[in-house]
Amino acid sequence: MLSYSARLRRKVNRLCIATEGLSGTVESAKNLCQNLLAAPLGGQNYLAGASALNNDGVPLQLCLSSSRRGIALRVIGDPGTHYDNLEARYQCSRETLERCMELADSSSISPLVTNTLTHLIPSSEVQRAQYSNGFIWIAASPVLPGLAVYIDTAPLGKAGAWKKIEEWLSEVLPCTDEATRILATLRQCTVPASAGLEGHTKSNLRAKVYFRLTESLRLEQLNVDLFADRRIFEFLQIAMGRFGVDRDGLVLSVGFRVETGELADVKVDLCGHCLTYENNEWLEIINQLSSQFGLTSLPVDAALNEYGCRVAFIGFGLDRAQKCRLNLYLNAAESQDEPLQDELEAALTDGVRYLCALQDQDGHWADYQLPVGVSDQWITAYVGLALARVGNYWKNKTALLAAERAADWLCSERSYPAGWGYNATTGPDADSTAMAIGLLRELGRLIQPEDQSFLYDHWRVEGGLATYDGPQAWGVAHWDVTPFGYLGLNSEQQNELRDSFMTALKANLTENGMWRAYWWRNPYYSTFLTLEVLAELGIQEPEQEREDNRFEVTNPFDLACVIGIHHLRAIPSDWQRSPLRGLLNWQQNDGRWLGHPNLRVTDDSCFEPWDKPIGEYYTDHAATVTTATVIRVLTSILTK
Repeated sequence: MLSYSARLRRKVNRLCIATEGLSGTVESAKNLCQNLLAAPLGGQNYLAGASALNNDGVPLQLCLSSSRRGIALRVIGDPGTHYDNLEARYQCSRETLERCMELADSSSISPLVTNTLTHLIPSSEVQRAQYSNGFIWIAASPVLPGLAVYIDTAPLGKAGAWKKIEEWLSEVLPCTDEATRILATLRQCTVPASAGLEGHTKSNLRAKVYFRLTESLRLEQLNVDLFADRRIFEFLQIAMGRFGVDRDGLVLSVGFRVETGELADVKVDLCGHCLTYENNEWLEIINQLSSQFGLTSLPVDAALNEYGCRVAFIGFGLDRAQKCRLNLYLNAAESQDEPLQDELEAALTDGVRYLCALQDQDGHWADYQLPVGVSDQWITAYVGLALARVGNYWKNKTALLAAERAADWLCSERSYPAGWGYNATTGPDADSTAMAIGLLRELGRLIQPEDQSFLYDHWRVEGGLATYDGPQAWGVAHWDVTPFGYLGLNSEQQNELRDSFMTALKANLTENGMWRAYWWRNPYYSTFLTLEVLAELGIQEPEQEREDNRFEVTNPFDLACVIGIHHLRAIPSDWQRSPLRGLLNWQQNDGRWLGHPNLRVTDDSCFEPWDKPIGEYYTDHAATVTTATVIRVLTSILTK
């Protein structure tokens, strides 16, 4: 089975464009990226599988390397991340490696590569199940021969990884005296991260071991003379500057010549995310390092500013011939500008995919854990409506199919003669019923008169819909239920109650331009919902002099509603830019926006919770309502 992420695809495509530009090639760069990932760059969105290559899950990385002789560009890929099944991903990785060796004119090292895979990756499918973040990283150049292959050793554990690495080195090196001596020290104070091969032919092939420190110590204590070289310390001093890097942010490596078994080189890599420099500071630091060590200048300005990359790692290598090199590892940066349409569409697509993957086989969703249990009817109606709108407005067949299945479930698994409820035991309520009718209406389905009569019977003389029949505050009009409930009535009922609706519309509007909420912590949801309904009914918002209030929001649900409010009120887009960027940055790798304790089960004795709330707050732990609300807002923005 394949899985996909539209947002990761955007970043991968940006890195492919950067590869084309920085390498000066187009076709070969594009082909290289496609071959390393073993997935098509066009067509469907892809690459939702976990990748540990970058901290954001992107399975592609660029490496710019500088020496006295010039600069080189390599692309590092984590193949097969579009497979959900680990075994399918494993087989894809091996097939990709074979193909890349041939394309990189490195078939002569194939036996050594096979030996490496045999020793470092478990032969048992059960043991390979531990490799949730994949197996193999492959690096190659779009213009030069040779490649590198790295095997994740973390799933083996510290002791198991060192044992496997020692066995592997004894197989690929003709003499292991120096490697055995070095590993004896490394075993005591480091943990392996990965191991593999780098090179073109056996004469220049190196066996590499990457590791992290498990205790604080000086690098010269590692019993490797190259780590004690003054240039290593000069690099660390310049690169780290005013920042500190913890042990997780420092990756060290030793390389051994496969032809002789001798130590070939060492390298020190610093996590770029720990060094939070601005682009202009990175430019100054890298230029200073190039000058300090007499290295060719790297195209840092183009990489960071023109192609929108960010520094993932910066590394310094030193070999036995006393030659040094500077490596700059690049990932796609998070954009800070106003999101463009394609980015909004990608976020929307991934949110839809999350909700569709969460849907039960019978068509319903479930979330929240209240004293009365989990909600299924209300949640299914709410999420289904959001997906139905995406399906209709954006011709998204996946979303539309999920919405249809939700409607089927609501219509076939009815618990009450009329209306729907929080679940099958709480009794029907106006809010759940209004959402279910909204879903049916969006899908063009028949709405039963008894369901609309149920809403009509909950209209109160003070103006608005009561969620329940009572006995106390739950039986009076609640504005956050009213707009969608009014929309769910038939035209005759709406006409009859229009004056009452308009009166309540004005009465529940507060001085700060928000409509009161009975069931929610803040009034943002009720206000967004009201403006949505007014727009659909063609009713003008009541005139009101209000200040340009700025509202502090701490979670995606509230932020989405505030953005939706400003969009529907046609607030200039320059205000929306920063909040909208913040909303997209809050989206998780799996496509969801995390839930928050926003839903209040207001005490039945509390009539005015906007003044003095009484009740417990609950979180949508499956992120259904939060994600569906963001989807509604993004759909509204993209549609108008």
